[in-house]
Amino acid sequence: AFERFIGKQYSPQVMRDEALKFIDKHKDKPFFLYFPTPIPHASLQAPAEWVDRYPREWDPVPYFGQNGYTPNLRPRATYAAMISYMDDSIGQMLDRVQALGLEDDTIVIFTSDNGTSFNGGVDREFFNSLPGLRGYKTQMWEGGIRVPMIVKFPGRVPAGTVSKQVGVTHDLFNTVLAATGGRTRRVDSVNLWPALTDASRVVARPHIYWEFPEGPGWQAVLLEGRYKGIRPNLRNRGLALELYDLQTDPMETTNIAVQRPDLVRKIEVLMRSERVPNPQFPLWVIDRPVPPPAN
Repeated sequence: AFERFIGKQYSPQVMRDEALKFIDKHKDKPFFLYFPTPIPHASLQAPAEWVDRYPREWDPVPYFGQNGYTPNLRPRATYAAMISYMDDSIGQMLDRVQALGLEDDTIVIFTSDNGTSFNGGVDREFFNSLPGLRGYKTQMWEGGIRVPMIVKFPGRVPAGTVSKQVGVTHDLFNTVLAATGGRTRRVDSVNLWPALTDASRVVARPHIYWEFPEGPGWQAVLLEGRYKGIRPNLRNRGLALELYDLQTDPMETTNIAVQRPDLVRKIEVLMRSERVPNPQFPLWVIDRPVPPPAN
């Protein structure tokens, strides 16, 4: 049955090859390349020769396609193979940039759109994908939204440094504008370039607000400095806010909402101000009129 899902073309290879052609074609002028590789997103699929690099003992039990994803005889090995294939593909692109003499003038940004998955045969415990963090993809706990970001720009971003800067993906808009000498725009994007060029700096940024009306609970979250307010149960019309101090409790084990009602009220007000109702996608539990909190 597993052989039915073996194809002749691997889309990550097609995308990589097209990316290499794009670099070659635009080597003589400034270019922007967005490479949204589909791996290691489920369904778990990789060329057999890449899967065979990993021990068969890793997979005593196949993944049979629960919840609609493609079945896989060796899910753990395939997941590792997909990550290795991605790493190799990015390496080929970096090598091409270097071979063309563009390395010193090229900004490379590597990041992700969410934390590890919980579905499709992905075994996050086996790979220790979330060392201690709570939650996963589709959830607003740190395990679902805290992702890596690597920036490479020789001579501008010091190699081997680590920044404590907190940001969100759309901050890259003004960050890249600043890095390339452009004029930043008055949009929902904070220029983080000073923090990337000097790891000792932290750019002051306003709170960050997300909503995710999908998954088991439907959630909304607001980061306000070291504090994080989360409404974890919007699906059942729950507006109760949980509060965590990410500086002392990054694993989000202790809800301090009762101890800090002042912060709860502040975050509730900010959540209402940040929410822009969408008539095409209403969230009644949030958009219904709510009286202001009492002093």
